Amino acid sequence: MFAANLTISRWILVPEMLLCFLPLTLGWLDALVGGSGIVRLNGEVIEKYFLHTPGGVFALATMITGAAIGVLGPLGLASAFRLIATGRPPGSRWFRTALIAGPTLYGVLTLASRWAIGGKSALSFDASDAFDFWSGILLLSILPSLGAAHMLHLARPTSNDSLATS
Repeated sequence: MFAANLTISRWILVPEMLLCFLPLTLGWLDALVGGSGIVRLNGEVIEKYFLHTPGGVFALATMITGAAIGVLGPLGLASAFRLIATGRPPGSRWFRTALIAGPTLYGVLTLASRWAIGGKSALSFDASDAFDFWSGILLLSILPSLGAAHMLHLARPTSNDSLATS
């Protein structure tokens, strides 16, 4: 990395973008068609497990939002590889904003949902599933947002090439 402008080799950018967007992509696929995916939900399941369960509405909203926002994973991967291969960044301002804000919003919603369901103690690092929860926040929210911000920073026009060619 060149510290003055945060540019890196394309060969280092590839694994960085994979690390940032692949977990969100896999999470999106699981949220849609996995064992607990939203395509498996029907009226009876929603009624029994979400609407009549304490905090169930929050959990359902988080699942649906996760499936909607999770599409930014494969779109982020495609945008990153387009930038790496052609040097062309995403053109749409709203899409660039969504790449950063979407995963951040999902992380905030997940934290709020967990707090609403389990209270303050559910956010503790001593909770029984704390490792799974906090690693999920890292992989599905923090890394995609930071990766998108870095990718878009690299795509900004500068006086010299924004991506190193080595």
